[in-house]
Amino acid sequence: MEYLQDDVTRNAKIVHMELMALKSNPMYRRQQIVRATGGMVNGMERDYAQYGKTAFSNELMTKVAPELVRYSSAPTEEVMVPYGWATERLSFDIVVESGDAHGVYRTIVKGFTDKFEMSYTNRLDDKTMFFVDSVINTARSIDPLTNAMSPERIVSAYSVMSDPLTGVQGLHLDMERMQHVSIRPEDIIMGIAAQSANLTEGLAHGVLHNITGNATPAKVKDLNPMNNVGEVLTSISTQMTDVDFMTDPTNGVMGALSHSVEYKVDDQPFFKRLSHVMYSARVGQFSLSELYQAFGDISHITTLIQRPDGVFHMDGDSSGTVSVEAGLANMFLDASLSYLRKYGIIDIGFTITNLTLDGSVQSMLISAPGSNVEALNISTLANRAMEEIEAFAFPLITSNKYALSVTLNTTKTDALISIEFEGRPMEQFSFPLLAYSLSAPIIGTTQESDSLVTAVSGLSDLLTSQGDPHGQHQQVIY
Repeated sequence: MEYLQDDVTRNAKIVHMELMALKSNPMYRRQQIVRATGGMVNGMERDYAQYGKTAFSNELMTKVAPELVRYSSAPTEEVMVPYGWATERLSFDIVVESGDAHGVYRTIVKGFTDKFEMSYTNRLDDKTMFFVDSVINTARSIDPLTNAMSPERIVSAYSVMSDPLTGVQGLHLDMERMQHVSIRPEDIIMGIAAQSANLTEGLAHGVLHNITGNATPAKVKDLNPMNNVGEVLTSISTQMTDVDFMTDPTNGVMGALSHSVEYKVDDQPFFKRLSHVMYSARVGQFSLSELYQAFGDISHITTLIQRPDGVFHMDGDSSGTVSVEAGLANMFLDASLSYLRKYGIIDIGFTITNLTLDGSVQSMLISAPGSNVEALNISTLANRAMEEIEAFAFPLITSNKYALSVTLNTTKTDALISIEFEGRPMEQFSFPLLAYSLSAPIIGTTQESDSLVTAVSGLSDLLTSQGDPHGQHQQVIY
């Protein structure tokens, strides 16, 4: 492959693909709402005056303003997928390995297909479309002195958002109605910039990233709603020490974005190989025939699981329920997955509760963790994830004032949350995970994005005080 110049891309090969046939209940999206009361703003101002930009870390944000970001109690819409949720389709895990003189690298690509059809030769239809949901990249370095290989470590983990209906043949849908935008920290920063009267016209247009067939990456930590807002405030406050937004808003925005944007999907060897055989730049989705063109026939290393065991979608789905508990369950799942996926954990069961004699928070692992990153010390990483979920995800839904117990069980394809809230009977909420990036609140309509941008913009103005962390402001409610 002479067109592939770097060794890592040229050496990339698929070593395993697992396909799981299933039908799934629908997925729903909930709107992310920022509402800052005067007391919250005052507390955050005090922390900003004392700690500067570190005031917007998870540690301080969770303690000072756990109610700052909430999810709507009612879902805003059902996520749409090709041919509807009643269609049997495949979830997939593709494992790609590569290497060069410096080390060995692996990419685990997860997602779903548009359908499940087999030919008379027991092969998948070559026109089957694959839609990427998330990617984990790992590395093992080679010591140049001893030639020994280091333990495998995760170097990046991100969600991939792409419109699964873009380019799908035979579907007659209102594409204007389906158009969504990403609402990642970098998108919020650009939205804030667009509201500036001094912003140049070129920067004001095309501010937000439309969710199309192209891949739009989002760091897994962006799934945590508190981190999403905290990163915006951190990026802006960092840049305030270098550039005055009022005198040079364009450079100010570019500087703030530099603290937030970390990667591009098509920098990865797997997607580089695909991009050279595809007819468009839609690396977020590809056909089986394009996969074969890029990597050769991989049917001999493909495992097809017809009927998965231990998944929760068979129990029915209630993630579209309208209730406070449902919103809390969805919010806890997003925040928890941001830590679990950061460490490559895909199977786990645990309970966290403050229903104790002294009101303290306790957690308990109820099923062994599992990962598709083989060389990781999964027990150690599971303990780290549990500590972070207990410290940062659980306070999001308890707000330090609710009596609550929550149990989360996840598999490759589903999550089940059981929640006891303020003495009410326990409720269960199931969420399919095969296309989870499409339901995260970092995707929304332009109206939802504008609302979030306005709220965070007002909050950043108050807290950063045009660069003066000691400025005084009146209490404000958004």
